Amino acid sequence: MRSIGPIAVARRFRDPRWYGGAALLAAVLLPFLVPSSYVLDIADDMMIWAVLTVGLNLVVGYSGLLDLGYIAFFAIGGYTFGVLGTKLGMTMWESIPIAAALVTVSSVVIGIPTLRLKSDYLAIMTLGFGEIIFLTANNLNGLTGGPNGLYQMPVPRLFGLTLNEPGQFYWLLLAVLLVAVIVVSRLRGSHVGRAWLAIRQDDLAARASGVEVVRYKLLAYMGGAVWAGLVGVIFAAKQTIVSPTSFQFSQSFYVLSAVIIGGMGSVPGAIAGGFLFVAISECLQGVAQTYSSVVFSVALLAVILLRPKGLWPASAHARYESAALSSSPAVLLDAEAAASRERQAYPALLSVERLSVRFGGVQALSEVSLSVGSSEIVSVIGPNGAGKTTLLNLISGFVRPDAGKIEFQGRSLSRLKVEARARLGIARTFQTPRLLATLNVLENVMQGAHVSFTAGALSVALGLSAQRRRERARRERAIEILRALDLLPVANSLPTQLSYGDERRCEIARCLALEPLIILLDEPAAGMSAKETDDLGELLLRVRSLGVTLLLIDHDMSLVGKVSDRVVALDRGTQVAAGSVEAVLRDPAVVQSYLGG
Repeated sequence: MRSIGPIAVARRFRDPRWYGGAALLAAVLLPFLVPSSYVLDIADDMMIWAVLTVGLNLVVGYSGLLDLGYIAFFAIGGYTFGVLGTKLGMTMWESIPIAAALVTVSSVVIGIPTLRLKSDYLAIMTLGFGEIIFLTANNLNGLTGGPNGLYQMPVPRLFGLTLNEPGQFYWLLLAVLLVAVIVVSRLRGSHVGRAWLAIRQDDLAARASGVEVVRYKLLAYMGGAVWAGLVGVIFAAKQTIVSPTSFQFSQSFYVLSAVIIGGMGSVPGAIAGGFLFVAISECLQGVAQTYSSVVFSVALLAVILLRPKGLWPASAHARYESAALSSSPAVLLDAEAAASRERQAYPALLSVERLSVRFGGVQALSEVSLSVGSSEIVSVIGPNGAGKTTLLNLISGFVRPDAGKIEFQGRSLSRLKVEARARLGIARTFQTPRLLATLNVLENVMQGAHVSFTAGALSVALGLSAQRRRERARRERAIEILRALDLLPVANSLPTQLSYGDERRCEIARCLALEPLIILLDEPAAGMSAKETDDLGELLLRVRSLGVTLLLIDHDMSLVGKVSDRVVALDRGTQVAAGSVEAVLRDPAVVQSYLGG
């Protein structure tokens, strides 16, 4: 039998699954080792708060949405059971789906108008929503019981067992927390989680890879709301009373603080933050609420200053074993996808006619026209400020033209958003690489394949086999692309650990993962050495040979001359020349305005 060395053992123990398994084992043994109602009651509260923090982590830690009214969904869940139980005699189990529906509808009603806003406005709107729910609960005496709340709810039963003791709720809450951890972890490791992290870090890059930003923000907001509503029902059943004091703004602050203290984007960190809050509250039992708030606030400040990423920081990236990374042949583009790519006889794959746009008093582009045929490399050259990047922004949808039209495969793009254009097969790089800093190189490339995923968040949460197969296939494709671009040795590295040339190639790899028809390249050779630029030229020619069209912007004339079929020259927003490389570079207007003649 093959022996396992100490280094291999150490690596295994660094695997988060070891910690998760140990924590689960400890949780299972706790009621048997410490059969104290007092201890189990505290453990119940810890798990309630852990579910809340795991849910808010979806919203804040993954998607970057500052929600200051999260406790409102907790209140909706609690009052749903309170009202249905006391007024209609409904059980906790009957109340749970109704509470889930109410918090979902509430999150949609609040989310659709507010999630389009910037984070500061979003924070104000969610804060207002939380206050509305609190004031409604406090003043609607006939329905909510007013300041006194509702009590004497039906005692829940499970498999014939009456749940009226902390030890009995313990197993239910442990099961809920375990399911929450599994679901959220699955989401994080999928295209859904990568889309959330992309939105949090760089929504422009997210949109360029086909992520519908508002839709995914709403999905995160709804997901967080459902977990809060679910545990709110169980909280009301456990406490046997539900009153407004449990749902004040301070509670939203504490949940948010617990997520920050534990580590934003970290599931173990969110759980640790929730546990810590309950522990501090219990230690200060009997002390004035003001002092309890001060202690927790000091703990928050201390963590921010001493451990900015939290007590248990989020894993910066998923780790992949080197054996897995070397198991696939190097294939630049999917052969099947290349073979099935549409070859219809369009006059041009991309056609731009009389395109104009003005920014205030600056005419950025004026009646620019160009066409790019299938499998062609067309370069756009010109001095800084000529309008080259603006042209790419217009084609990819980040900027709307004042006049003119853009057609792709004979279809007008005028009404299509950035993400819709990505789904058509339009990929792009940026003038400054926009890689996702908390995802490793492999996951950045997988993010580029977002449009190829058709499964929704529910399929991911349920762990359906079709979704898992698709995830594995996309991972293998990303590995193939990385090997073809000589980036496999840095597959597990963060973008901040890459050389500038590797960052550029990683952006191109992300574009290739989209299986594009055309790639818009914005100065890909900027900052590269002569050797790297030469290698880039060879790469672009290989990409073109597989049927991908390239529209290139660059100042390196050796690269332009090596790869280009045609060149278009711009100056001050107007087109001054177009044609073959030799003809354009000898054009007097180009020489005078750009080449220094």
